[in-house]
Amino acid sequence: NPSVKLPKFDPAGAKKLLAEAGYPNGIEYDYSVTAPHRAIAEAIAGSLLKAGIRVTVRPVPLSVYRKEQTEGKFNSWSTVFPTGGFPDASNNLDTLILGVFDQYYGDEDLKQLLADGRSEFDLKKRAEIYHKAYDMVNRKAYLYPLSSIPNAYVHTKEVGILDNPYMAGETSVTDYVWK
Repeated sequence: NPSVKLPKFDPAGAKKLLAEAGYPNGIEYDYSVTAPHRAIAEAIAGSLLKAGIRVTVRPVPLSVYRKEQTEGKFNSWSTVFPTGGFPDASNNLDTLILGVFDQYYGDEDLKQLLADGRSEFDLKKRAEIYHKAYDMVNRKAYLYPLSSIPNAYVHTKEVGILDNPYMAGETSVTDYVWK
């Protein structure tokens, strides 16, 4: 329950900020995503266009995506990351901030908070540590959740949904196929 809330989606405000920053005609932006997430990226691109950000979506195979990601070649990325199976703050933050993603942030204060949270067994103290960590993530806009669980995917009649034997009763983006 962070006290620093994420900013509301405000395309007009974003356009104004871009103009004040010297980009009255908006900016262009390359957005690499794993190939199965192309449709999601295109929906995000459509929303960003309202703010004056022209996005080129570049879907790539997972192997290329991970290679470029670990080499620090992305200016941002999206991940489809359902976290309901292990509802602990460390799951979200460690997965999205540490490891491969750490090179993008390089925030030693945040890294220390995450280390402190993982090693704290007192639940109240642990909650306080992660509260500070989430506030820092939100204040610095390191992450921006696009949806919350339960996930809802909208698709056309040309798309089918495969049964997923590994996640009974749930679907993943990779379970969607063209008919």
